[in-house]
Amino acid sequence: MDTSGWHHTTVTVQARTGADPDGKPTWGTAFTVNVMEEGKQVRVRNATSGEEVMCDTILLSQDQAITAGSRVWFEGADTTDPNKSRTVQASRTSPPSRVDGRVQHEAFL
Repeated sequence: MDTSGWHHTTVTVQARTGADPDGKPTWGTAFTVNVMEEGKQVRVRNATSGEEVMCDTILLSQDQAITAGSRVWFEGADTTDPNKSRTVQASRTSPPSRVDGRVQHEAFL
């Protein structure tokens, strides 16, 4: 995968861990991830609903998977405000590279 045009940045991620008794989402502890970001229109299948949706941002990480349903705040955003976050619609992890043995995690927003 050619990543020469991608932007390097750091995002804050909060994974969805489930739901409380009232059905409201519960969230894990926030963590930061170094990613490469590409603004690109891509159609993916939403991991929760199964519907096809258009995403306009792809995040690529070799450090940490960013799972579908997670909240993501871009660098500089107020991470205490859930309304400033974006939701990961789908994610995937590639098999280990034959070159260096590392995997690539993609998240689609």
